[in-house]
Amino acid sequence: MGELVWVRLIMGLVGVQSVDVWKEWDSCQPFFERPIKESNGSYTRAALQNACEDRDAQLWKIEDDGEIVGAAITEVRDARSGLRSVHVIMMGANEMMLANGCQDDLVEWAKSIGAKKLTAECRPGLPSKLNGWRRASVVMEKDIG
Repeated sequence: MGELVWVRLIMGLVGVQSVDVWKEWDSCQPFFERPIKESNGSYTRAALQNACEDRDAQLWKIEDDGEIVGAAITEVRDARSGLRSVHVIMMGANEMMLANGCQDDLVEWAKSIGAKKLTAECRPGLPSKLNGWRRASVVMEKDIG
């Protein structure tokens, strides 16, 4: 009889088809609670889910050994200059998940659709913790209502 060998899967992103968003949303949604709260009203659960179902955004599960350990939402942006980028709207996971494999999956997918750049909304200190990322701008907000 052969020797039993255990294989550990590497953490990675798993894309969710738009027609399956309704089935997968409940397992991903808890990872978005904190980022939605920190968005100060810029995002809601319903708006994000609808964007993914309508194919305006992409829902991703972050899996480690088959277990969902995080989730992300991206959108493809085409600039008037012709530059295509993939923007990470929201990620519900710690930064090490992004650094340890998820980033590679995202880069591979972005390149496959012709993107030349990744952008993300994040906390101020995060770019310094991730290899290859830099702070490109500062987004300010002011409540006026």
